[in-house]
Amino acid sequence: MNWLKSILLDIVVTALILLGVIFQIYWLKVIILVYSALILVVRTAVLFNEDTLRSLFRRIRETPSWPLHILYGINVVVLLAGSWYTVSLLWILIWIFSALSERKAKQIGGA
Repeated sequence: MNWLKSILLDIVVTALILLGVIFQIYWLKVIILVYSALILVVRTAVLFNEDTLRSLFRRIRETPSWPLHILYGINVVVLLAGSWYTVSLLWILIWIFSALSERKAKQIGGA
């Protein structure tokens, strides 16, 4: 259950997205938008950095990826349902880049 600590921030972000969409809190939307853009930049950088992918491979062995995929899926569905299309697009890209990074990390780690 150590992996639960490693996804705690993602759980908090999903909860904030739910709160922001349900109650249409403007300042929370701005925070989520900025956070999402930053995470997309980080995910993009990770995808193209082999050293980071090697460390990601070590973490993948310890943490299952399915909870993140579930949380990312929830984020996308909730954001689309709330008509937060720009932020939902960012989360779709985050999700895709995360999956690509995971796949690439497994290839590098297995080689």
